[in-house]
Amino acid sequence: MGDRVCLAYSGTMVTSGVSQGVVVGTGSQAEIGRISTMMSDVEALQTPLTRQIAAFGRWLALAVVLMTLVLVLVGTLAHDTDTGELLQAAASFAVAAIPEGCPP
Repeated sequence: MGDRVCLAYSGTMVTSGVSQGVVVGTGSQAEIGRISTMMSDVEALQTPLTRQIAAFGRWLALAVVLMTLVLVLVGTLAHDTDTGELLQAAASFAVAAIPEGCPP
């Protein structure tokens, strides 16, 4: 049968047999490292839709902050609510008001 030379990449699973290996590259010299380097050089694509979603996210965050401040002010001035309880309610409101998938 003779000796055969095969190439195994990082993450290759061997299910049976006996073999010896020689490391020919690590880090950025390995194939996975080259792919990682190429991926880090790719620029993020900004489409009109992603720009609109980002602008909406900023407006939504501003509206939530303003409404949270109003909640704290009304609770403090009009209802004389305990400060700790009021801050806890304001934080809960702020977290619940922003959708999970909304971009930062």
